[in-house]
Amino acid sequence: MDGRDDDGVRAGILLVAAGSGVPHELAPTLVALGYRVLDPAAGGDLPAAVIVAVAPGEIPAAAALTREYHSQGLPVLYYALTGDPEFLSALAAGQPQGLLCPPLSPPQLGVALDAALRSFGESGLTSRLAVLKSLMDAAVNPIYVQDTQGHYIGINRAFEAFLGVSIQSALGLTAAEIFSDEVGEFLAEKDREILSRGGVQQFEVALENASGRERHLVFHRARFDDADGLARGIVGVATDVTDSKRVEKDLRNEQEVLRRILTGIRAGIFIIDPKTQIVVDVNATAEDLCGRSREDLVGKPCGDIAWSDSEGRPLATCAVLVERNILNEEMRLTRPDGRTLPVIKTVVTAPRRGELRLFEIVFDISERKALERQLAVAQKLESVGELAAGIAHEINTPTQYIGDNLHFLSTAFAGLGQAFSRIEAVARRLAADSGDTAALQEIEAARGEADVEFLLDEAPRALEQSVEGVGRVTAIVSAMKKFSHPGGEEKTAVDLNAAVENTVIVAKNEWKYASDVTLELDRSLPPVFCLPGDFNQVILNILVNAAHAVAEKVKGTAEKGRITIRTEADGEYFKLSVADSGVGISEANRRKIFDPFFTTKEVGKGTGQGLAITHNIVVTKHGGTIDFDSVPGEGSTFTVRVPFGVQAALADAQGDDL
Repeated sequence: MDGRDDDGVRAGILLVAAGSGVPHELAPTLVALGYRVLDPAAGGDLPAAVIVAVAPGEIPAAAALTREYHSQGLPVLYYALTGDPEFLSALAAGQPQGLLCPPLSPPQLGVALDAALRSFGESGLTSRLAVLKSLMDAAVNPIYVQDTQGHYIGINRAFEAFLGVSIQSALGLTAAEIFSDEVGEFLAEKDREILSRGGVQQFEVALENASGRERHLVFHRARFDDADGLARGIVGVATDVTDSKRVEKDLRNEQEVLRRILTGIRAGIFIIDPKTQIVVDVNATAEDLCGRSREDLVGKPCGDIAWSDSEGRPLATCAVLVERNILNEEMRLTRPDGRTLPVIKTVVTAPRRGELRLFEIVFDISERKALERQLAVAQKLESVGELAAGIAHEINTPTQYIGDNLHFLSTAFAGLGQAFSRIEAVARRLAADSGDTAALQEIEAARGEADVEFLLDEAPRALEQSVEGVGRVTAIVSAMKKFSHPGGEEKTAVDLNAAVENTVIVAKNEWKYASDVTLELDRSLPPVFCLPGDFNQVILNILVNAAHAVAEKVKGTAEKGRITIRTEADGEYFKLSVADSGVGISEANRRKIFDPFFTTKEVGKGTGQGLAITHNIVVTKHGGTIDFDSVPGEGSTFTVRVPFGVQAALADAQGDDL
């Protein structure tokens, strides 16, 4: 620092007085030395130095001026107006950058100014460097300074602790000499990059610390230049992100575990802003449940989702979510395709990214509801079956002796008819031989009064019809007993042809008024290993639906429709088809025909459970399929396929024998 300005002219010197007067006598000498003399009243340029004239008794004032100018970064020289040694000693105690005494020659003044400017600049730089060094050492992050060759010319204590070496031993080394060759080459390449381009550089690298443990550091670095804009080195700050990365990884792992759990248990998550009631996010399961994409759900009002209560009453908005807590509450969710899913919903509040959110947790309970329906139907059927079995047993006994008596009466009447004919013949012969005309007339009158010809003709026919009627009652009772047999929890060999026949008899009241039933049964089919009670329910549900479809079509006419039930083998599968000439199934309803609660029947005549239960029994319990073909206005054909199950039954039998 030589006090020159940008034009090479020495900078200005400010002459001030501590009290007595400004030392204007120094002005010519300063000008002769190339300095500009500044007027304190004029302001303007900042001086390079200040000369304060001090007389005895003005030392406190001089000290105050010194502190003021030092705070502005200016060196201060005292110009003593007297050469008293004690006075000069007191001035020196104020630590000015120079002490001038008259008489003062130009060389003395020049040397004093140059020395003051140089010493003040060096001390200021040293002070600033000391402050910077203190700041670096106080920082918890490793900080370092490199020259353009990659040598460390300064590191702080945090970097010293990380490296496990002293600051003195690390100075002058390069990254390649401290770290591995791979890391050293990587850092050297980064050095070349920032030295050539400048700016700020950020990157992450894994380094081993003094304990040999790998740590992940994020470096922020910048190039520093000299006054001419030439690169002089690199300053860098490192942030240890190992712990935060581990926490972040653990958090990701926990989130992944939670995501997999929620996916595994098929939990749909809807995240809602409680203030605006807008859907802010959903998961994949929620998309599947709604039948809508995430893009179609996010940003829409939560009331845009078609929720209804357990009775099917629509919930217009989701205001209920913020009015009360919801815990495992049963609702229904209607998809855009018209399908209705029974669900269980729980709503909790929790912060997400600093904002309070509502979390709707939704579970599809279609399978559970299907099981509940099946259980209810099974319990009902079991009760009805037990009642029917008891009634059938009670009917069977009187029916049996009525039938036996009718058979006896038929035989007896035939014998009586023959005996009467023979007696009449003998009587007629005796009357004729004796010439008793009155006897013959009496015989004719008795025949006429008794209407013997009618009795002999109609009575056997009446007895025959009665026997046939009793036989039909017996067949119905037998079918009821077989249909109502509770079966068991295990599959058994069942003659499904016989099951079809029994079901047709039991359900006759459902179809006899509107349709005729034709059976085309393959009698050569082997037994099917199935759950008897469940499969009876399948046949009954399909037959009753067919009967209702036909009845709807012929209602108000004298016509009767037709239902054709066919059984046949289809490879390893038993195939049952039920074709009807009913109203058919519209295109809009085909995708919902097996959905729970779906019915096209008027209120009170359908629960929407029959075909849903049938589908579950066939597909889930028996590993089969159920399909249908339908032409609106012409009829439908339902086709059920279930495996005969012979191989599985043989394997079970062999296992039991072991």
